[in-house]
Amino acid sequence: MPATLSTVSPSDLEHYKAQGYVLLRGVLPPDLLQTAQSLCEQWVNQQAESWRDKGLIADLKHDLPFDRRFYTLWQDAGEPHHARSPRHELVKLDPQSTFKMLSHPAVLDAASALLETDHLVSHGVWNMRPKCPGANFTNTPLHQDAQYFPQQARTRVMSAWWPLHEVDARRSCLEVVPAFNADHLFDPDESSGTGFIGIRPHESKDMKRLPIAMQPGDLLCFTDLTPHGATGNATDLMRWSMDMRFVPTDTAHPDAYEHGFVCRSSDPTQLDAYDTWLNKWTNNR
Repeated sequence: MPATLSTVSPSDLEHYKAQGYVLLRGVLPPDLLQTAQSLCEQWVNQQAESWRDKGLIADLKHDLPFDRRFYTLWQDAGEPHHARSPRHELVKLDPQSTFKMLSHPAVLDAASALLETDHLVSHGVWNMRPKCPGANFTNTPLHQDAQYFPQQARTRVMSAWWPLHEVDARRSCLEVVPAFNADHLFDPDESSGTGFIGIRPHESKDMKRLPIAMQPGDLLCFTDLTPHGATGNATDLMRWSMDMRFVPTDTAHPDAYEHGFVCRSSDPTQLDAYDTWLNKWTNNR
């Protein structure tokens, strides 16, 4: 069912349509945050063991808190490059928790209300982002999500971004460009040197960027044509975030289903089962 007014109000929906984004405060419950943190911790354990096996570190630092452990391990290992979005690894480590996260009712309620439909696909492109202080190769330039899948532009893909702790302009919150022309898709620019694509600097230089400070439980939703990027992490703590995408089933491009699945429908027989989703990740590499 669509979200209740306590989750997404009429003014929230109006803001999303007019500005291309909306910040929903405190809509994500503790169990979702705990599931996401558990997935991150499993990946950190895997990465730490890999660095130990390569002789880069000796101590796995199990005594350190979640917001410091990976950064310390990364420094001890000599600051090597690592996966910036290890979604395949997460599926392999804990597929059930991953599926639970991607189909959590709290996020689906928000997506259903903002997209104004009871029929949703959980898009195959989603990310877990580990962002260490000073790890410039993880910085995302100003971009539109649709630049990564231009054939799906204007199919009403909605992104849902959420941190696992407090974020602000110092701790790598997202910046958005409000009220951008929703019909314009920029050609992708690869000159940032990070491996990410973005909007060419001469096209983005006059865009007014709005930093979105957030707390755990907040959810930032925006369209696939809304320019956005992440500020650098200028703290001594990690920045962990998750982002997922949703699209109405009646407008979804076939590519959205490559690793995606029908996550909400008024007809229960149309929902994709866990095994169907997992088989896609196992067979579509």
